Amino acid sequence: MRKAHVLTYLVIVGGLCASIVACDEQSTQDGGTNLASSNCDPTATFDAFATVEMTVEDVLVPAYADFKIQLTALNNLIQSLPSEPAQSDLTDLSEAYRQTFLSWQKIDALQLGPVGRSTDLKGGQGMRDFIYSFDLFRACTIDNNIVSQAYEDESTFDITLDDTTGLLALEYLIFSPPEMNACSSAAPINREGTFDSIPASEKRSRRAAYMKALSNNLIDRFELLEAAFNTYKADVLNTGLGSELFPCPKDVLSDIYIALFYFERILKDRKLGAPLGEYEPCEDAKCPEGVEGRYSRLGSAAAWTNIETFETIFFGDDITGFDAWLSDIGQDVLVTSLRTTFDEAKSTCGFLNEPNLNLAQLIENDDSRVRDCYDDLSAFTRFFKTDVPSQLGLLPPMEAAADTD
Repeated sequence: MRKAHVLTYLVIVGGLCASIVACDEQSTQDGGTNLASSNCDPTATFDAFATVEMTVEDVLVPAYADFKIQLTALNNLIQSLPSEPAQSDLTDLSEAYRQTFLSWQKIDALQLGPVGRSTDLKGGQGMRDFIYSFDLFRACTIDNNIVSQAYEDESTFDITLDDTTGLLALEYLIFSPPEMNACSSAAPINREGTFDSIPASEKRSRRAAYMKALSNNLIDRFELLEAAFNTYKADVLNTGLGSELFPCPKDVLSDIYIALFYFERILKDRKLGAPLGEYEPCEDAKCPEGVEGRYSRLGSAAAWTNIETFETIFFGDDITGFDAWLSDIGQDVLVTSLRTTFDEAKSTCGFLNEPNLNLAQLIENDDSRVRDCYDDLSAFTRFFKTDVPSQLGLLPPMEAAADTD
């Protein structure tokens, strides 16, 4: 399949492009057009499509398929909950949530296609936040909905607020104690005593009902995302063969590079840097409560999954990945620097893969290991966001262009 596509691509581009500097729009035999941009290079020895295909077929397609399986299993458990769940019910649910949450992290680590932002990516549609909205979640909204029982109205989940839907809202309902709430003492549900006036058994019952409504909404949202992804996938795999969105494989690689900035912007800065006090909104002091997976304690496992996903795509194998592209243009010294600093960072951050690690507690009590991990990731991302784009002719996302850390 790959060889056939590449051969066809070379034949088409060879006929379309007079040079690698400019490609004219040509009419196809069926009367349509097959666009080709200035990076269509029939003489290139780097197989750009192979990296595109690897990213989509070997990483994203299995990730979407696995998440669908895990989310369906989680939803089935939630829908079978009794009206007043016992602790044993929630224990079974917590493991199913863990599998679903970590499965999503493989998609989240590469916000490519419809989960990406339209301001950054050609195929972006901003569909991510209805599934997962780290780091914009506010648990107090969930507590207000429990008091008002707003979850009984399906339109509640249609409101485009990042803290009313998705896996984070579900995490809070599964893992946080039902007798507590996350609102301030000045919030109406506390100031007026409406939360405390609800009997404990009723709180558990409302949480179960909320979970069922929320989980059904997640299923619906993912079906929309899956359909959008399948359309995106078809367009991406048609690059060089008539795709108007991605005329050439290197157009897709440009989007993949921008999507990989999750490693810098989200993993390094927000998941680790912010709780350490190195990034907004916690520049002045540590805020361990800002870790990902605060209630499920899955933040460290999520970060490790993100690291492994990035490695798979960026470094690829002998013929795929951005390192292969750099080697193809004679940048072996840069490739060595990238590989060395990444391996050092991965080794330093290896503690994130320890089972049952409480990342918030680790940052609170002794943040040295987390800080070393953050520093080593920073050493790698300096190469990633400066040397890599300058050598490959890529542009980082706008918000990263002014970031010099």
